[in-house]
Amino acid sequence: HDFFAARPVKDAAVFLLRYILHDWTDEQAMVLLRSLRAAALPTTHLVIAEKIIPFASRVDRKSDIPGASRPTAEAPLLPNWGLAMADLYFYDLTMRFNAAIMHVLLGGVERTLDGFREMLAKSGWQLVKVHYSPACLTLSHLVATPL
Repeated sequence: HDFFAARPVKDAAVFLLRYILHDWTDEQAMVLLRSLRAAALPTTHLVIAEKIIPFASRVDRKSDIPGASRPTAEAPLLPNWGLAMADLYFYDLTMRFNAAIMHVLLGGVERTLDGFREMLAKSGWQLVKVHYSPACLTLSHLVATPL
């Protein structure tokens, strides 16, 4: 299926993107998200399963998105858990050949929560909830609804 073509399904309750957006630039990802938005009902949910890159420094920000606050490590550890979360950052540089092709040739990128929120808003979606897996600190599910 062509990610950038019009959606054949027009009345889906849920669209699920699992490790898709990280393969594309923001501009390309927004084309895909706008295509989904055009096919969405007012009640449709968009679920995105991706890695959310945390900040390495302490950030004093409150989020209005339920579930968006990720647990941070206590000092003297880095708030992003340092080396314990290194695979999350290495993934952006990519250790797998197929992912390397997508990131290097197509401009794919791992994003912060703000990066996802901004990209979704520009594409007609509102980020309404974030779920972090208790079993895997690097896996996240973002839930968005049409604006």
